[in-house]
Amino acid sequence: MTQPFGQDSLKGLGIGVPGIISAAGEILESPNLRFLDRFNLQKTLAERMNMPVRIVNDVNAIAWGEALHGAG
Repeated sequence: MTQPFGQDSLKGLGIGVPGIISAAGEILESPNLRFLDRFNLQKTLAERMNMPVRIVNDVNAIAWGEALHGAG
């Protein structure tokens, strides 16, 4: 994942996941990704990639992106 950009240019990683996501980044329940139910993807990726990671609900991620960078 860091190959196209280089590890030094990445400051963090954000991922939108369908379902119910805890504040700690645990996927509590995902209708599309049942194999990830009760899995803390945020903690796992942060440890493996050695950078800040934030996992949020996919619709919230879209709304946040639109509010910050979209047409408004």
